[in-house]
Amino acid sequence: MKKVLCLAALALVISSCAVTDRKNKLAVATVTGGVAGAFVGWTVFGPGGSGILGSLVVGSLGAGAGYLATDTLLPRERESFHRATYHSLQGMPEGQPTKWTSADTGTTASITPLRSFRAKDGKLCRDFVVVFKIGESRESVKRTACRGVDGAWQTI
Repeated sequence: MKKVLCLAALALVISSCAVTDRKNKLAVATVTGGVAGAFVGWTVFGPGGSGILGSLVVGSLGAGAGYLATDTLLPRERESFHRATYHSLQGMPEGQPTKWTSADTGTTASITPLRSFRAKDGKLCRDFVVVFKIGESRESVKRTACRGVDGAWQTI
């Protein structure tokens, strides 16, 4: 039984790491968790009506666990990107990019401050552009962020 659970957990981790899009990672983790849970339920409760019911119940639990485990891991990537963006806005001169790479997916980004200015309310603001490279495609996003009294940068 421990071997089955370990194999199911390993399959979940490997399958969710192999996909690069957040929604796809969540879907793969959910399906993998459901299939692994159904297999465990069938193994524990055996063939027949109890096996089917056990597969459904344990499979549903496995699907939920797969989704929640993956959803918990993905914010780590987002936090890393936010730290790089904060660093760029806080201290980089105009036109000098900050490079960021996801340790989980290999996605890269370049965050470049374009100009600094004061908003009408006196807050320091910066225009910046982020160029993402996801696989072979590139996405460019231009935003403006202003620093609050707590020092945090908020996009507007």
